[in-house]
Amino acid sequence: MLVLLRSKGSGISWALIQPTFPIGMTARVKKIFRRSPAKPIITPKETWEMILAAENAPPRRPPKISPKTFRQKRRLLKLEYQALRKTYPELPPFKEIITAVFEAQQSPLDIFGKTLYPLPEEALSPTLDLLQEIWNYFPRCALNNKSPVEKFTEAKRSRNKTETNP
Repeated sequence: MLVLLRSKGSGISWALIQPTFPIGMTARVKKIFRRSPAKPIITPKETWEMILAAENAPPRRPPKISPKTFRQKRRLLKLEYQALRKTYPELPPFKEIITAVFEAQQSPLDIFGKTLYPLPEEALSPTLDLLQEIWNYFPRCALNNKSPVEKFTEAKRSRNKTETNP
């Protein structure tokens, strides 16, 4: 529910108050919340609907990939990164990113946070998406020189062999 706190000339201050009942909101109220400069409030009903949707949705898994496709994907990621680096020269060289991923003993956010910090806001989303792909498709020392997608593919193959050969 929106409540007018005070009005100063042309500036109006609003407060968002979470009603106890009803636990659902009309489309009109949701529209008002979306347009509000304050953070939108999510009701318990909406939270429950999101939880149910997440539980019923099939898990997102990377596709099974052949070694040749891995090489092509890595080459493509390198080219994409180099093109992005031409647009944003403050990004570190590709070799530094790959070395950081290979030697990673920490969260990818710790590694990529330093990379993303100097970038303008419009560059964050495509850069983060690309860095996530690099994180998933390039090898790591901790995974015996394999990428997480390769390890997943191996585990999936071995599981399928076990299930077919009892």
